Amino acid sequence: MTQDFAALNAHAMEVAAAYDDLSTKRIGRPWTNQEVALGFVGDVGDLAKIVMTLEGTRRIDGIGLEQLEHELCDAIWSCLVLADRFGIDIGEAFPRQMQDLVRHVSELRADEASTDSATPAG
Repeated sequence: MTQDFAALNAHAMEVAAAYDDLSTKRIGRPWTNQEVALGFVGDVGDLAKIVMTLEGTRRIDGIGLEQLEHELCDAIWSCLVLADRFGIDIGEAFPRQMQDLVRHVSELRADEASTDSATPAG
């Protein structure tokens, strides 16, 4: 990683402001949150197609890691923009959410282990 999160987020907001200016010139207003979310959905669809191509389950000529990198960054950008617009401090929320996921996985593993030990070997 070459930049800290705050710097990446700040850069994403600069790009968002530039897109807002461009959109205002083109259609008279910035994109709504719904439009940003729809753009994100399109990026995720493109990301899925690229992953399928890289994994060999779909064929699209000219697809490589550069295209995957592009779509991953587009998706992250959309998430950062939406978080900012809804007042979510993603830098604070992400570690907390990851800790919740770690706790959840640990609970699932514990449940699985207790089920395995209660099942007679056969």
